[in-house]
Amino acid sequence: MRVGARILEVCEILEKLGPVGSGDIGKLMALAKTGEKPNAYRYCQRAVGMRLITVIKSPIGNSSHYNVYTVQPDWRERIKGGNLVVKQERSNLSPIAKRGVFSFASSIFQVGA
Repeated sequence: MRVGARILEVCEILEKLGPVGSGDIGKLMALAKTGEKPNAYRYCQRAVGMRLITVIKSPIGNSSHYNVYTVQPDWRERIKGGNLVVKQERSNLSPIAKRGVFSFASSIFQVGA
């Protein structure tokens, strides 16, 4: 899987700053310096999906949440030549689960109501 330049930039910022929120990351991204508003939250979520960074959802007050992101210590080793090295963690799953194919009712008529 290809890792984009913005995701690499997010990881480098987190490596320098330590645990911070996406708002602080967005202020330091190169796009912010040109006057464009970067969507740092989206890049952080993509990096979380690639397991390059972790997120801790901490509540502030009663209704709002603030996500704190931390870079994984081995993130540079997991990226070789701009590509993500994916570890085989799904070897114990059944063949159907590996493919991700699941059957479900797509209409009310298939449910048998």
